[in-house]
Amino acid sequence: MKKVLFLMAIFATMIFASCDKNNEITPKVLSEFIIGEWMAEDVPDFGDDVYMTTEFKTDGKYVLAISNGMETITLDPANYSVANETDVLTVDEPEWPETMKSLVLADQTSFIILWNEAINGNMIWTEEGEESSLVWTRQ
Repeated sequence: MKKVLFLMAIFATMIFASCDKNNEITPKVLSEFIIGEWMAEDVPDFGDDVYMTTEFKTDGKYVLAISNGMETITLDPANYSVANETDVLTVDEPEWPETMKSLVLADQTSFIILWNEAINGNMIWTEEGEESSLVWTRQ
């Protein structure tokens, strides 16, 4: 009987320990949530067949790529910062190719980010004062 109780105690400890680890993995702030690879398929101003991918890295850099399904342009890494208390992402403009220079709006752009696990791990970027949004899906 003591062996059974001992094994049950070990089993219960393992269950509770694994639950605690899962809670630690779940991002609590935007700066943790954003890390990884993302895709936006409906990109205003680029046309119907164009999509963007980006990878946010832990070193404060992100890499943006634009594709039409046949050709992909990957831009040089640029900086980003996150204000966790306001859920605002600020990205430095990457260096755009000459043919796309007309798309550059500013040296930096800030977006209000809607994010949480309830929206299937997506994040929605909205520029302050703008109505259109960009929906990114984790890859």
